[in-house]
Amino acid sequence: MGTLRRDPPAPRGARGPPDAGRVRAIDSPDESVARSAGETLADMDRRFRLFVESVRDYAIFMLDPAGRVATWNAGAERIKGYRAAEI
Repeated sequence: MGTLRRDPPAPRGARGPPDAGRVRAIDSPDESVARSAGETLADMDRRFRLFVESVRDYAIFMLDPAGRVATWNAGAERIKGYRAAEI
């Protein structure tokens, strides 16, 4: 992922390069953007987990690619009659 940077204009009376003050695309990783995206993803994951864990009226569970139960919420326990440890 790259970033856009704006070069500051050359001071008055000084002659800078012909492209001074123009916006250029820099092909270098912007760690703050990657970190921010990672934090956003972690926050979304946390909020989704809180949502699933708080639902009591519906059985919400996920299966892994092999078909085994990967998650089991409190609603699934109540409706299906099995605790997560029993699955």
